[in-house]
Amino acid sequence: MDTEDVTLPNGEVVTLRALTGYEVMLGRKINPDDQIAMNGFMLATSMGHDDPKTASAVGVEWMKRHRAGDFQHAVEEVQRLSGMGGAADKSGVAEARD
Repeated sequence: MDTEDVTLPNGEVVTLRALTGYEVMLGRKINPDDQIAMNGFMLATSMGHDDPKTASAVGVEWMKRHRAGDFQHAVEEVQRLSGMGGAADKSGVAEARD
């Protein structure tokens, strides 16, 4: 899988890797009605956390410690690495509307 060191808007550098199709589907299956937990699962998995039973909680804790812009940037980079395209539209982060 593609792996890349990514600099977040806050200056922190995190190592992210592409998700497999299986990991994306597993995240959706484990957390079908919870966008926060699903995004947490995918984020933690992309950061190297390899226990599906705890990945959601690990990712959610990361989100709680980082600004929204850092989270959004990380999600967009994971989607880019994973070849998912349309990163901003699929990030699960509500977009501001006029």
